[in-house]
Amino acid sequence: MPRPFGYLPVVVVSGLAVVPIGPHAALLIGTVGIDILAGFLVAYVFDALQFFGMQLPHKTMFWILTGTPYYPVQIGLGLLLGWSIGRRVQHRTMLWVWILPSIYLMYALIAIPALVPWLIPPEYQAGVGESRL
Repeated sequence: MPRPFGYLPVVVVSGLAVVPIGPHAALLIGTVGIDILAGFLVAYVFDALQFFGMQLPHKTMFWILTGTPYYPVQIGLGLLLGWSIGRRVQHRTMLWVWILPSIYLMYALIAIPALVPWLIPPEYQAGVGESRL
């Protein structure tokens, strides 16, 4: 059965109407959705730990969500949802959306030399010329 809007992502509103959304809107909805879902998930885990007698401060929860480098909770949740949706939908482009950027990133990490502090002139290093206040 052909889709009425081609390959545009669609959102079903209240089960009655199908509203096409652009790719940028789908990206925004997915990004914000993962952030909100990760917050709910970590808050739920903290509440479950309180049920078992472990009292952790909210500061730890905020650190897990925003203080860790590379946001591992959000990335892990996004990978899990992407994998499960990909298995459910089984569209061939869903594989290439992950593979091609991963190959590009691996090439960039291998081929582009890292910034080494002793190779950067002192006037371009962070903190030089900045106020201490």
